[in-house]
Order: sequence, then C-alpha cells, then structure tokens
Amino acid sequence: MRRGLLLLIVIIMLFIGIALSIRVLGVEAEELPIVGRFFKKEEPVLVYSLGEVVTDLADEDGRKFIQVEVEVTVKGQGVLEELELKRSKILSRLLAVLRSKTYADVNGSEGMRLVGEEIRQEINSLLERGQVLEVLFLEFIVQ
Repeated sequence: MRRGLLLLIVIIMLFIGIALSIRVLGVEAEELPIVGRFFKKEEPVLVYSLGEVVTDLADEDGRKFIQVEVEVTVKGQGVLEELELKRSKILSRLLAVLRSKTYADVNGSEGMRLVGEEIRQEINSLLERGQVLEVLFLEFIVQ
C-alpha cells in the first residue's frame, strides 16, 4: 500500500516537474516530441468571398437567369492566398457550372446543394495547397 502511494506521488511530482520546466524554459508544448501530439493546433477555418455573379441558365428559351453571391471556407492562410491568385480561373469555372444548369437543375434546396458541391469540386481541381471545405450561398436567386 505504501509502495503504491509512493509511486503515485513520484509520478505526480514528475508531471509537475515537466510542466514547470516547460513553463520556465518557455518551450511550446507542440515542440516536445511526445507531448506535441496531444497539443496540435488546428488551422482556423477561413472564409473567402467570390462575390456576386449573374448569368443566364441553359434553358432553351434563354430567358432564365441565376444570381448568386458565393463564399467558400478553407483551412489555412496558404489556401486563402492561392484562391486570391487563381480568382479569375475560379470565377470562370463558377460561371461555367452555372451556365450549364437549367432552371430545373437549380430549383429548390437540393438543386442548390448539388450546384454548391459541383462548384466545390471544380475549385478544388484548381488548388494545390489545400481544399475548399464548403461553398456557401449568401444569395441564390433564380428567375
């Protein structure tokens, strides 16, 4: 019984000593090989605006239009910078996706979800530093 209690006290003192050493030396927990695995910092989710886009739909009568305002979410500043560098290509792909759709394709919440997923895949095919996590529609008007 005494031996187990003594062992427990030694282990607790060891952890306190490690914690104080880290604090005094100013070492970040992530820098320690064993401890760092438990304290990995997640990159923040960032939002990038692609702005507003208006284009015609692929309906035969040519009288249907779609107006969207799009934002995308990504992890990491590097992906955000890449989105900015490739903005023209991304907007071109966005327009191509929208122009290929008919009113029936985009009508309703399921249509909006499917268009968002296709846009996400198109943008991701252009990116090298990361991926778009989600496409957000701030505005989605079909007339």
